[in-house]
Amino acid sequence: MMRFARLPARRSRDAARVGVTALALCVATWSAGLAAQSGASPVRILDRFDAPETWQAAMSDGVRASLHPAAGPAGPALRLDFDLGGTAGYAAARRVLPVDLPANYEISFYLRADASVNELQFKLVDASGDNVWWFHRPDFEFPREWRLVKIKKRQIDFAWGPTADRTLRHAATIELVINAGRGGGSGSVYVSELALRALPPDTGVVPAPTARASSSLRGGEPALALDGDPATAWTSDPASGKTQSLTIDLGRAREFGGLMLRWRSGAFASRYYVQLSDDGERWQTVESVTDGSGGPDALRLPDAETRFVRLLLADGPGNGYSLADVEIKDLAFGATPNAFVAALTREAPRGT
Repeated sequence: MMRFARLPARRSRDAARVGVTALALCVATWSAGLAAQSGASPVRILDRFDAPETWQAAMSDGVRASLHPAAGPAGPALRLDFDLGGTAGYAAARRVLPVDLPANYEISFYLRADASVNELQFKLVDASGDNVWWFHRPDFEFPREWRLVKIKKRQIDFAWGPTADRTLRHAATIELVINAGRGGGSGSVYVSELALRALPPDTGVVPAPTARASSSLRGGEPALALDGDPATAWTSDPASGKTQSLTIDLGRAREFGGLMLRWRSGAFASRYYVQLSDDGERWQTVESVTDGSGGPDALRLPDAETRFVRLLLADGPGNGYSLADVEIKDLAFGATPNAFVAALTREAPRGT
C-alpha cells in the first residue's frame, strides 16, 4: 500500500483555478478535433440566439432579472442581467424549445459572465411542465472569458416531478438559471450557440494506452510507466537535458477524472505541466505543479476529455527523471473535491 505523507504537489494559482472551474468546461478549439477523432455525429444548433424575443426572464420573489441581445464569440448571444437582492432566490432565462434527445448525447453552449460565485443550473422540462431534469453546480466560478460548456447525458439528473419514468427522451422547455450561492449579489451572464450532439453508445470498453517519450535509457522504456508494476519505470536519458516529456495515447478520446503519478526516489520532477490534446499537435495546459517533492502526485482533473496526455517535465533535483507509474483515474476520482479526498484516503494508511 502506498504512503501519503502529504497532500498532492502544489499547483500554480492559474492551474488551481482551472481545476475548480473546469467541471464540464472545455476550450473551444478541442471540439472540432474531438468530433473528427471519435466519429461522433455533427453538432446540431438548437439556438443561435438571433431571436432573443423567444426567451423570457423568470425570477423568484425579491429578485430582478432581464434579458438583452449581446455579441457572442462568433455570432449573437443572450445576456441575462440579475440582482438577487440579498435573497436565496434565482434568476432564469427560459425558452419553449421542443427537442428530441438521442440515447446518448452532449449539450453545449458558450458561456461567460460578470458575476460572483453562485449556483449554475441548466434545466430541461417536459411537456407537462411538472417534470424537471437538471445539470447543477453549486458555487460555480463563472468564466470571465468565453468558454465552451459541455454537458453529457450522464451529468443530467432527474430533479423532481411525478413521473415514474425518469429517462428524458423529449424536452419542451429549456432554462438557464442563476441560483443564489456563496457570492449572491448582481451581475450579467452571457450565453451563445446552444447545441446538441448525438454521441455513440458508451460501452465502457477502452483501449490500452501507449506511451512515447522525448528520451529514455535502455531498460527504462516509456511503456514501463503504464505497466502498473512499481518495480519498473520510464527513465529519461540524463544526457538529453532537464526538459523532457512523456506522452500517453489513450487510443481514442475519452473522459477521466485525474492522474496519479508515482516517482522513483530522487528522480522526480519538482516542476512540470500536464497538457491535453485531441490530435497530438495542439496542446492545452490544464495543470501546473510548481513544487513537487517526489511523493505520489494526485492530480484532480474533473471531467477531463481528450485522447493524448503529455507530462512536460521542466525541473527536478536530479539529472533525469524516473516515473514508475502513471495511472489514469476514472471520472468518480475527480467528480468533486470531497470525492477526490475520499479516493486518496482509501489508498492511504489509517491515520495519515
